[in-house]
Amino acid sequence: MGNNGDEPFLQAATRLGDFQLVIAHQAIYSSVGVKLIDSGVRVDSGLYDRLLNHKLRVPIENCLTAENSVTVDELRDHAERLVAERAFYGQLVADLGDRAILLAAIARIRQPDLGAMTFARSSF
Repeated sequence: MGNNGDEPFLQAATRLGDFQLVIAHQAIYSSVGVKLIDSGVRVDSGLYDRLLNHKLRVPIENCLTAENSVTVDELRDHAERLVAERAFYGQLVADLGDRAILLAAIARIRQPDLGAMTFARSSF
């Protein structure tokens, strides 16, 4: 049993739920079809063991919604501000090609399906 490598994400997601709203936006099932958590249930560290002890049908990151999430556009905008306002970061991307590469890399970050777990704004 177990999540096959999802343990660090599961631990982070359930801990986040202790101080910020994290909701299962779809029911979470084990690989054998047992419903572990119903849709709409708040997920926090109290559910960690229940989720850890089962192989899940769908990856946990596809089942959770975190309130106040950071978008890829916000990450790109923040990177642009850092480059413009802080000499250290500006030097890292001093060549215009390097700056374009950085911003293109951020833009290529796979945006999860609507409602999927993303970075919490409070840690951004």
